[in-house]
Amino acid sequence: PELLASMCSGDAVVALYFLWPIQGQQTYGDKTPCTAAYVDAAPFFDMVTRMEVAGIATRWPHHSQVWKSLASKEWVPTLCMSPRYHVPL
Repeated sequence: PELLASMCSGDAVVALYFLWPIQGQQTYGDKTPCTAAYVDAAPFFDMVTRMEVAGIATRWPHHSQVWKSLASKEWVPTLCMSPRYHVPL
């Protein structure tokens, strides 16, 4: 990431990731594994974090902390504790 950041010039250097981080094998139906745009979540978010530390901000779909929370569904246990959000356990 540092080499990539040093090669970029401009007022705003950002990254857009058109990938789908997953935590296990995904399939299309019951027969065919579908791997288009799927990446393993742990190394992917590690790379995204290193890119942000190097100064390349994530602009799409979300910053890495928000994206990781949404992709791993960490937001469910957090929001279910507040009755006003009506999130079931």
